[in-house]
Amino acid sequence: MVRFYCPGCWSDFTVDLKICPVCGTHIEDINAGRSLTNKLLNALGHPDRATVMRAIWILGQRCEEEAVKPLIELAQESDDVYMLEAIVISLGLIGNSQAIEFLRKMKDHPAKIVREAIEEIMGRK
Repeated sequence: MVRFYCPGCWSDFTVDLKICPVCGTHIEDINAGRSLTNKLLNALGHPDRATVMRAIWILGQRCEEEAVKPLIELAQESDDVYMLEAIVISLGLIGNSQAIEFLRKMKDHPAKIVREAIEEIMGRK
């Protein structure tokens, strides 16, 4: 079954609505005026983990510098090592000074998968 989500409150529905009945957000208006980057940044708060992981990956592939701060904040809140690995990889692809500095601080992370991703990135820089 297809699910639709309000970008304001993340309530989900089985039909595509123009106005969220929960929070009153004008869904169509919000999405019409937003850039892809803004939609992806908003998706970092989505309740579906797979959606968040896709947003992390796309932001990294697009080297979106606007995403560095939100990705760092997400990394600091998350205890999901696979999400942390995805964030590390995306920050490495973006590669600005703020991203690299954060990766340096994370180099001794307790999760091997995260440390190895950082080591690979730092080996390329």
